[in-house]
Amino acid sequence: NAAELVQYLRAYETENRRSIPPGHAQSTMGWLGDDEDLGHHGFLVGDRQIGGNGQRVEYVGDTSSDFKEGGTLDGWKAAVKRLDPWPAMRVALCACLAPPLVGIVGAPNTIVEFVGETSGGKSVALRTGATCWRSAKAKLPRWNATANGLEARAQVLNDLPLIVDDTADVPESKRRDLLGQAVYMLESGHTRTRSSKTLQQAPAKQWRTMVLSSGEYSLADYVGTGGAAARVLSFWGAPLGAASANTGTTIAEVMVDLGKHFGHAGPLFVKWLCENRGRWDEFSNKYRGMVSKLRGLLDSRVAMRLAETIALLQLTSELAEEALDMGWKDRELLCDRYVEAAIERALQEAQVASNKAREAWEYVVSVAESRRSQ
Repeated sequence: NAAELVQYLRAYETENRRSIPPGHAQSTMGWLGDDEDLGHHGFLVGDRQIGGNGQRVEYVGDTSSDFKEGGTLDGWKAAVKRLDPWPAMRVALCACLAPPLVGIVGAPNTIVEFVGETSGGKSVALRTGATCWRSAKAKLPRWNATANGLEARAQVLNDLPLIVDDTADVPESKRRDLLGQAVYMLESGHTRTRSSKTLQQAPAKQWRTMVLSSGEYSLADYVGTGGAAARVLSFWGAPLGAASANTGTTIAEVMVDLGKHFGHAGPLFVKWLCENRGRWDEFSNKYRGMVSKLRGLLDSRVAMRLAETIALLQLTSELAEEALDMGWKDRELLCDRYVEAAIERALQEAQVASNKAREAWEYVVSVAESRRSQ
């Protein structure tokens, strides 16, 4: 009955064409524009369209339910304020608020990760950052997925944070292949070249994001190229410091509050960016100035590439304070002792991870030292 069905649908459309308003839909979120006018139709987050020129665009997908609001912004800010003693939480918040700025300032896709032993608060940091957009009760995506699955998620969450928890969740035999491939793919910001059903070259899908990850070992350990490793900014150690009863009680109470108040900060930050469209060039110039200043203080190519990530986190912190009144005005992110020390170590680790020739030679020397008699 295919022919009859087609005839019916055509007659239906002809009869009702004038009374059915045209609409627009897409299967990816983020800025609804192009390189010349990034926010022409605003910004899409879940079922919500922020800003734009009045043309309605609807999201068609199965993850819109993740992006909901609960409670109030003030309730969320009060909960987050209790996390001030742990600067890593502020890093996570800035990393989750940063993706809408990537396209505005021309920053590259980057990965921020918390690395250390289990039960140190890494997942708490990720869940805290996620509440900028959704509930703390929502389950975090895990690294134990296929590369295609991660690629599809990155496409959908364009201009939004891609949060993936626990590299140890991947079977050890698959870690190097899966994680190395995933890091390179997510950092590149586009799909591989593929053919269509008609054997023509299919258009590549692209995305802008900042990935927030956690694990007992750094993702840079699994990356096969030095260039991609230079896009991974690793914060080593327990985000919550040494375990204590007081810390555990405070975090438990905060997570309960964040389960009630969530999903406001991200959309409101985007709304503020839309309302300040005339300042985007100012933000871009400020970002480039920060990158240049940081590069002047660094002495390696790897560190210079990570300067782009550090500058984006700093700019996000400053703009979030202006947009949301976070209480960070007199507490510059890069001046915090924990953040400063963490970044210094991250730069050192990235330098080592990116030097594959040195790593290979160290293996040779290690084997020679262990077999002196041979």
